Amino acid sequence: MRKRGTILLIVLCLGAISMAQNPIKDLTREILSNNLVLQALEIENQVKLLQDKGELYPDDPEISYAHLWGSPAIIGNKTGLNANQRIKFPTYYSKKKKRNELSADQYTTQLELEINHVIFDALDIMIDLASLSKRKAMLTDRLTRVQQIHDMAERKFQLGEANKIELEKAKLLTDTYRQDFLLLESEERILYLHLQRLNADKAVSVQSLEYEDLATLFSSVNGKQALEGNPVVEIAEMNTLLAEADIKLAKTNLLPDVIVGYTSEAINDEKLAGIQMGISIPLWGKSNLINRAKLKKDLSDKNLALTNQLVQNDWDRYDEMAKQSKEIKNNLEASLNSMKSKYLLEKSWELGEISLLDYLKELPFFYSVEDRTVEAELQYHKSILNKNQHHLLEMIMN
Repeated sequence: MRKRGTILLIVLCLGAISMAQNPIKDLTREILSNNLVLQALEIENQVKLLQDKGELYPDDPEISYAHLWGSPAIIGNKTGLNANQRIKFPTYYSKKKKRNELSADQYTTQLELEINHVIFDALDIMIDLASLSKRKAMLTDRLTRVQQIHDMAERKFQLGEANKIELEKAKLLTDTYRQDFLLLESEERILYLHLQRLNADKAVSVQSLEYEDLATLFSSVNGKQALEGNPVVEIAEMNTLLAEADIKLAKTNLLPDVIVGYTSEAINDEKLAGIQMGISIPLWGKSNLINRAKLKKDLSDKNLALTNQLVQNDWDRYDEMAKQSKEIKNNLEASLNSMKSKYLLEKSWELGEISLLDYLKELPFFYSVEDRTVEAELQYHKSILNKNQHHLLEMIMN
């Protein structure tokens, strides 16, 4: 069972942003220490703990005073003072205390689950930024190449070796890649704004993100099983324990409440005082509370089985997607590395063996293979992230 002290460990981890030599881990810890959602949830948990603690005390005592005037006046006056305290059967308080301890553990695990959600959102954006960095590098190379093609086409046009259509086609391709690069820069700014939002609108302290940093990060959770240390599963398990505690708590409703008090009456100079005691008689609908608690226990058991199944299915699905994406990426990279057609195509155009239009028509094919490689790599890292989405806090703390 998870300890309530885990919250303290989390806070200490987030407060001490160490020099992890990993920009992704450092930035994620910075976000966790500043994130407003987590700060609000921690306060909410403290409110719940105080509310649960307040339910361990008996109801407030009741004190009443009465002053009656006689009619006719010769009868005199009558005064009375009553003080009563209603106390549940002692078994209730012990059962309630144990249930509160389970609730406190659940609040901690819910906080961990929300921390994982924040880490997931941050890492998802960082993966997009790492992929975007690669796309920008590729587009820069392409832009340099098409600019060279345009310059060569312009020289050939001046020499009468190229026509106007070829020159305009080269210029259009150059302008298109420039616009694509501007769009990538705009996309990058938007992603950094999303990171800044997670960081409580504070500027993020990172300049570049690489896939290698992600690989180092995820290595700490390699070999983890889907249900192992999973807060989603733990919350479902805690719900079953809470349901069991609710059954025991509901049974205490069959026990009577104890009423104790002090009473006094005075008529003129005559006074009476003493104690009063009583019990409640639990007759109306108390058994329904137990039946309802038992049904909730059955429901929590079903939900636990369903949660285990769904978590395992998601784990297997993303694991398969990761393997497939990695295989596609490796195959495409191998094809690109062994491909000589692109070099031969360039030489053929430079030597005048093919026209510029033919060259520009074939060039996008090679670029599309590069784009598919980058997309496969992005899909691989996204699949790894989704596969480990419930173990992210452990990964950041290591």
